[in-house]
Amino acid sequence: MIYLACIGTAVISGAVWFGIIVMIDPHRREKGSAASLVRSLVVGFASIPLVTALYYFYPDASVAASTVLGRDFVEQLLVVGPVEESAKFLIFFLSTLRWKPVQEPLDGMLHAAAVALAFSLVENVQYGLTYGVDITALRALLATPAHLTFASIWGFAYSVLIHANPHRRPRDYVVLFFSIYPAALIHGLSNFLLSLIGAWSLLVDGVEFFAAMSLLAWLQSKSPFRPFRLAEAPAAVQRIELSISSNANSFPLHLRAALARAALGDYPRARAHIDRCLKLRRGDAFAIALSGVIHVLQGETAKGEESLRFSSPSLTARQKLTLERLARHVARSHRTENAYNEFLLSMWMKDQRSTRLKKSSAKA
Repeated sequence: MIYLACIGTAVISGAVWFGIIVMIDPHRREKGSAASLVRSLVVGFASIPLVTALYYFYPDASVAASTVLGRDFVEQLLVVGPVEESAKFLIFFLSTLRWKPVQEPLDGMLHAAAVALAFSLVENVQYGLTYGVDITALRALLATPAHLTFASIWGFAYSVLIHANPHRRPRDYVVLFFSIYPAALIHGLSNFLLSLIGAWSLLVDGVEFFAAMSLLAWLQSKSPFRPFRLAEAPAAVQRIELSISSNANSFPLHLRAALARAALGDYPRARAHIDRCLKLRRGDAFAIALSGVIHVLQGETAKGEESLRFSSPSLTARQKLTLERLARHVARSHRTENAYNEFLLSMWMKDQRSTRLKKSSAKA
C-alpha cells in the first residue's frame, strides 16, 4: 500500500513539475518542444541505473575524514554531488547528440531540467519507501526544485558552449564536461547544509532556485522565436541566424530570418531564407506570401503579385497585418535605390486592404 501511495504522489508531483517546465517555454507549440521534453523526461530515468553503477565503482573519499561532520562534508561534496550530476549530465548529453532537441539556449536548461526531474521522482519514491509517504510529498516540494536548479547549470553551459557556439572546438566540450563540477559542488553543499543547519538551508536553495528562474526569464527575452518589431530587425536577425547555424532545418527560424532580412533591405539573403522555408513546407501560405513580397521588392513584380494573390485568401488576419506592416516599413525607409519597388509593394497592399474592406461592407 505504501508503495502505491509513494508512486501516486511522485506521479502527481512529477506531472505538476513537468507542466511548469513545459509552460516556461512560450514558443513550445511552434517548436514542437513539448514532445521532445517528454522524451528527455523518459530517457532521464536511465540516470538511475547509471548512478547505481557509479556509486559502486566510485571511491569512498569520506574515509579520509576523522569526524562524523567531516565525513558527511566530504561525502556530499566529493561523492554524492559529482556522482549524481555526472549521471544526469551524461544522459542529457547523449540524448542531445542523438535527437538534437535544443533549438535555442532556453531549451538547454529545460531539457536538463526534464532529465533531472526523472531522477528526482525515483529518488523521492525511494525515500518515501524508507521514511513514509509524507517524505515523498515533502521532497517533491523541496528536493525536486533543487535538482532542477542543479541541472540548469550544466544545461546552460551546453547552450552557451555548444548550441550558441557555431565555431565550437574540442576544448569547448572539455569545458562543458567540467561544468558538471559547479553543479556538483552546489548539490553537495546543499545536502551538507541541510544536515548542518536544517530548515535554514532552504534559504540557500531558494536563492539558487530564484537565480535559475531569473536566468530562464532572461533567455526567454532573448529567444530567437520571440516576435519582434520590424524596427528591431538588426538585433533580432543576429539571434535568429545564430540559432539557424545549429538548426538548419527550422522552418520558423528561417521564416523569421526572411522577415527580418526583408525589413533590413537585404533581399538576396531574405530570398535565400524564404526559399529554404518553401523547401521545408512547400504549401505554407504565409511563406508563399512573404516570398511574393520579396519578389516585388527585388523588382519581379508580376511573379510576386501572383504569389500574393494565390496565398492571400489563406492568410490569417495577423499574417496579413504583418505583411502590411512590412510594406509600410520598407516604403518609409530611406533606401532610395529601391524606392520604386517598395512603392509598388506598398500600393499593392493598400489596394488589397481596400478591396477587403469593400467586401466586408458589402456583406454587412
